Amino acid sequence: MRSIFVPLAMACVFALRPIPAGAQAEPDPADTARFQQGAIAFTPAIVFSSGYDTNVYREAIGFADQETFAVPQIEGFWTQPSFQIRFNAAAEFVRFARHAGATNSQAGVRIDRRSALLRPYLSFNRKHTNANPTGFEVGYKSLRLESDWSGGLSLMIGPRTQLGTSVHFVGTNWDADAHYQGSALREKLNRKTLATAASLSYALTPLTAIGTYVETSRDRFVFSPNRDGDTLRVSGVTTFAPRALIFGTASIGYERFTSPASGAADFHGLIGAVNIGWGAPDGTLVKAYLNRDTQFSYDLALAYYVLTGINLTAARRLADRWDSAIYANTYFMDYRPAGTTASIGRVDQVHEFGGAIAYRVGNWVRLGVTTERAHLGGSTPFSAIRLVGFLTYGSGRFQRLDRPTPFER
Repeated sequence: MRSIFVPLAMACVFALRPIPAGAQAEPDPADTARFQQGAIAFTPAIVFSSGYDTNVYREAIGFADQETFAVPQIEGFWTQPSFQIRFNAAAEFVRFARHAGATNSQAGVRIDRRSALLRPYLSFNRKHTNANPTGFEVGYKSLRLESDWSGGLSLMIGPRTQLGTSVHFVGTNWDADAHYQGSALREKLNRKTLATAASLSYALTPLTAIGTYVETSRDRFVFSPNRDGDTLRVSGVTTFAPRALIFGTASIGYERFTSPASGAADFHGLIGAVNIGWGAPDGTLVKAYLNRDTQFSYDLALAYYVLTGINLTAARRLADRWDSAIYANTYFMDYRPAGTTASIGRVDQVHEFGGAIAYRVGNWVRLGVTTERAHLGGSTPFSAIRLVGFLTYGSGRFQRLDRPTPFER
């Protein structure tokens, strides 16, 4: 059982698991940093947006308002022959014309040993945010603190074969005043998650690797120990190098989740995460992300649900400096309440679609407009339309804290 909250900021994602062993090394992002000062490289960035949203926080009874937000951020690297340190930091300032705004922040660091044989790493990320954490289930915004530690290593045991292992800890702590639908989120969702994993992979070609991945995790709830659960995942993984015609990672496997004290039925079933893309010389880029996993519900009676997500995006360069993008996302929340052995037929659905068009000013600035439509069906339905203008400066690996980042879906 893992949290759905995964940072979309490309610069600061510290993997919940080790990179699948045998996967081809991606280009070093330090090489494309905006400023290079010897061993130090860094890129300052900002995302600024202003517009109108008919349902700002995607709630059943929400409010419409004019919104303005700014996200100053930085990504940096210190590179030495034997190691590299990456760091990132961002703050998000959200303001509305007629309602209270919010301030979110995050900061992280990762250390990688640069070696051809044995490659250990250690990372930490701290996030204080009010972004939706549970797969669209909790609409009302309330602050929480997430502390994320991970470490691991990979070992080459042959010219094409690699072993990997990792340990990952996440502490999730909601503020004392965080409530939703009569539930105190602090009492129901504050928990500590510890996961250990091992992987083995084989490089079929310079562009493709296959392997297997095994992970065990345990969730221990601070104020609701009867919700404690244990999870086992076994997956097959295929990785395509960034320079391949089709790039990305596909993982499909089996999950077993048990939580005896909660009264929830065990889960035994298919899980997966497919994140692949295709790029053409004319500037067309198509990406698909499919995910199926289990999530804890804020409602003890509902126990947990199986979240299935389908995300499709397409971007195309219209001219030398004009870019366009469209996207469509669909999510299904299939509830498995306590005392049942299968779905009860309650499947809440979220549908999103939208598009953006932007003009590039030089190599680092983009000006544009984006619009989107969102709809949730089920017990707490909502609908929303959002239209905003935006300005971004930076490398494109933008860190997202709450509000959507244009062209980063």
